[in-house]
Amino acid sequence: MKHPSKDFPKGMIALAIMVMVCAILGTIAMGMMFNPKEIDANLDSYVSNGAYWAFQKLGNYYHLGNSLMVIYAWTNVIGQFSTLILSIDAPLRMLLGSKEAKEFIPTKLLKQISMGLTLMVSGWLVSCLEQLSWFNQLFQGPPRF
Repeated sequence: MKHPSKDFPKGMIALAIMVMVCAILGTIAMGMMFNPKEIDANLDSYVSNGAYWAFQKLGNYYHLGNSLMVIYAWTNVIGQFSTLILSIDAPLRMLLGSKEAKEFIPTKLLKQISMGLTLMVSGWLVSCLEQLSWFNQLFQGPPRF
């Protein structure tokens, strides 16, 4: 950018317009895919699952079954998980990087390990991975002996 003070706001406005156009086109596309009577009959389910229904119908239209819906669901999971990590990790790193952290947090937890991670951050990541392991076991059914 040659003039960041002028070009950055223009870029943000252009980005906002592109997002708005995509949202409007997506809404029109979903409006064309669904019968209004079907929406009225299942309004609560449509509000929470409308995008999933759209990808399911799109997959059925192109003879792909539920594969597009599953891909959409996994991208949604990855996006939500990354947002969760960022919303917890960024403030935690700011807290641990401050000078006042030594007053309130034990020094063993402030020790840095590989890639600049502290023991507290790596412990948080390990606990998240344990939860994913538990989630996986939840869908495998009861243990087999």
